Amino acid sequence: MAGCQAIALELHISDGAFRTRLSGIYRKFSISGNGPVKSNRLFRLLTQEYQKVSPLSSQSFNTSVANLDVLVQKVRQQRHEKIQDQCGTMRMLDIAKSIKLTDIYTDVNILENIPSQQWREIPDLPSNFGEGIEQEFR
Repeated sequence: MAGCQAIALELHISDGAFRTRLSGIYRKFSISGNGPVKSNRLFRLLTQEYQKVSPLSSQSFNTSVANLDVLVQKVRQQRHEKIQDQCGTMRMLDIAKSIKLTDIYTDVNILENIPSQQWREIPDLPSNFGEGIEQEFR
């Protein structure tokens, strides 16, 4: 299942969101089973469909995990624009126009220690700490 996490990371979605979408794919293609059995059935189905679109000789087409990665990359390149169009925007209440997700979400800087919640001893305080405080509160 490390492959699932890598794909989710590459698609910039959570592992849970990827698994939900993968379940939908399994239902769409009527693939049953558990774990590797389902994955192998999906792989074979996608391989067959890919060979119909882009015929390759059986000698040059190796159904290894490495080729699955190549296949995923090719599909991603071909479908990137469509995926961005379908998943790259969000409708907001009371706003007529869709908003790009990149305009909504921002990077977060997480501090290991919150400076305002650190305890200091009196000798650790700067010697001029109290200067000017009386001026501000008059």
